[in-house]
Amino acid sequence: MNRNFIVTLALFAAQQVHGAIVEDGIWTGNDWYDANLKIGVANGVPYSDDASVQRRITAPLTVDGSIDDTYLDMTNVQRISSFFTSADWDAVFPQANPVYTYDNFLKAAAKFPNFCNETNIEGWSTDKTCKRELATIFAHWGQETGKRAP
Repeated sequence: MNRNFIVTLALFAAQQVHGAIVEDGIWTGNDWYDANLKIGVANGVPYSDDASVQRRITAPLTVDGSIDDTYLDMTNVQRISSFFTSADWDAVFPQANPVYTYDNFLKAAAKFPNFCNETNIEGWSTDKTCKRELATIFAHWGQETGKRAP
């Protein structure tokens, strides 16, 4: 079996069950590290000794549990709402299904704390990178749904 496939599978599996990993679970004793790929698994949790690889591992991780009471306090949500308001949401998504509200968008962003909360582009601020991330995701939604603002 291809080693890259195994790495990908291990990362996916570990992220899917991250909250359920226990000290004596199925991953115990199956730790490994590939120095060429700069990635490994320790007790079912992927990791890297290389900072850029570790960032790619941790960036997509979500917050466990409910964020309904705390989402407005999260840094990335505060950043988004500082320059993309509820009125902007209504203007950009006039045809949105009622379930897709501004608050629900902010809650979704809060589940991914690194979304709009980091940059790896030299010379770019986190705000500028966030605006780029928002433009990218909104363009993708418009393209995939065919529901773009007039």
